[in-house]
Amino acid sequence: MRHRIPELVFCLLSLAAPLHAQNWGRYGVTIIKAPGFQPGFLGVNHSGQLAGSGSSGMGSVFSPGAGTSPLGTLGGSVTAAFGISDSGNVTGNSTTAGDGQYHAFLSRGGPLQDLGTVGGSNSFGYGVNDAGAVAGFSETTGDIYQHAFRWSAGSMQDLGTLGGDFSYAYAINGSGQVAGFAYTPGNAAFHATRWNAGAQDLGTLGGS
Repeated sequence: MRHRIPELVFCLLSLAAPLHAQNWGRYGVTIIKAPGFQPGFLGVNHSGQLAGSGSSGMGSVFSPGAGTSPLGTLGGSVTAAFGISDSGNVTGNSTTAGDGQYHAFLSRGGPLQDLGTVGGSNSFGYGVNDAGAVAGFSETTGDIYQHAFRWSAGSMQDLGTLGGDFSYAYAINGSGQVAGFAYTPGNAAFHATRWNAGAQDLGTLGGS
């Protein structure tokens, strides 16, 4: 399984005035550019830092007043960043040396830390909190299925599903609660899911 980030250019929109009735507010637009690099930023924190990747295949972090800084790799040639916490922790995925597999990573401002997998070849990090806990999904043994994971303190936990074969996590809060979606028995449907002590089916709005 391979995930490729669209080569898009995003703008950082900063709210310049509060919204009121009859007043949509005023916005400022900052165009973010770097020589030879077209950033597609997908993560943002309260300080205005952005995490993403671009046409060069290199993940990066943009910091207001400091510009864009590359994240490096896990030994391969491609890095994609998806999430950044208020403390500046970054997660995403990067190719490893030799086999070119994608592994979820954690960056705390230094070299990328390989988070491994839950038994399969590839893993992908999407959400990260200030404590450095990461949420994402990984291929399981045999690379047939993908399961949501929570990585914390050096250990990756398979979060399981709602009875189906697949689950995916995209966000994690400061308490370590994880949000995403999972398939129901027989892979009949997929439902929004919250993981805390276990997987909680959040249901639907009347659909499947």
